[in-house]
Amino acid sequence: MDILQNLSWQKKTRGEQYLFVNKRFFKSNYLSHAIKSAFKGLIDEKKAPTFYINFEINPSQIDVNIHPNKTEIKFSNEKSIYSILRSAVKKSLAQYNLIPSIDFNLDQAFFNELDRKPDKISVPNIKIDKNYNPFKKDSQNTSSNLLNNLLLDSSDYVNSNTKNDLFQIENFMISIEFDSLKIFSIRKMHKRVLYENYLNLTSENNSINLLFPIDLFFSESEISTIEEIKSSLNKFGFKYILKEKMLSVLAIPSNCDESKIRDYFEDFIESKINNTSLETDFKIEIAKKLCNRNAYRPKTKLSSIEMEALYASFHKCKNQKFCPSGKKIWESLTTKLITKLIKP
Repeated sequence: MDILQNLSWQKKTRGEQYLFVNKRFFKSNYLSHAIKSAFKGLIDEKKAPTFYINFEINPSQIDVNIHPNKTEIKFSNEKSIYSILRSAVKKSLAQYNLIPSIDFNLDQAFFNELDRKPDKISVPNIKIDKNYNPFKKDSQNTSSNLLNNLLLDSSDYVNSNTKNDLFQIENFMISIEFDSLKIFSIRKMHKRVLYENYLNLTSENNSINLLFPIDLFFSESEISTIEEIKSSLNKFGFKYILKEKMLSVLAIPSNCDESKIRDYFEDFIESKINNTSLETDFKIEIAKKLCNRNAYRPKTKLSSIEMEALYASFHKCKNQKFCPSGKKIWESLTTKLITKLIKP
């Protein structure tokens, strides 16, 4: 058993320092110095640590016949034992918390608070909103992201005090007028808004660089088709470079969805194959494909702000009757027709 006494039990003399080898007492100023050096900086240099240490060593590695009283022993490798003993003592002092630790960052007020008698303990008040429903969506939030897809300046309707009587029934927007109800297809309205703005876009004011290029793999014939319409794609804001059979897309129009890039290019290839018009006319085909992909598909109820935004943008379009595919956008339900259906 090896014992190192607590640092507070240090002595002025070395009377309580005991060394044993194979349970045989011996004296060694050399090894005692190794132990004291391990205590350096922890105790007063004029005082001595107390210890009881036993070495278990192969008898062939020691010589006990160097002193008549046999209280001194000669080790075959004293330098190694000195180093091992010093390291072992240091480790023990640290492992068993014999070295005092001081935390200068410790807030003494913390301990004062612990010592203070606690006040009267009371039950905490918990406030619960019984009307809260985590599954209910706020209709005023623009969760549909429709406003983000409108390309026209929205400052007109945001700052205007004019409000239209608009409400939504599934995929349709209803506008109440004096003598009629106008029923609009929300998706077709948005198609018309996107289509007319696509035709007015240029790469200078529309292209947005991707943070990481997106690589698309196509066949040689598909790559050749894309190259034929490259100038039209650049006008819309599509930027790419070719790497053998790979198309590395660097930039896309600002209103396009990064996750639909492959769909866009597949639509362009299909349109080019089925279209025999000149290169200058292919801009219309690209605009039709983009508005068809990006137009809003009603899944949730639009907020009043979203309906106002779409309604205002739509009424700035040159053609307010038909969507790019030629289908009617709205139908009017007049009081005359209502009277025929429901007699007053």
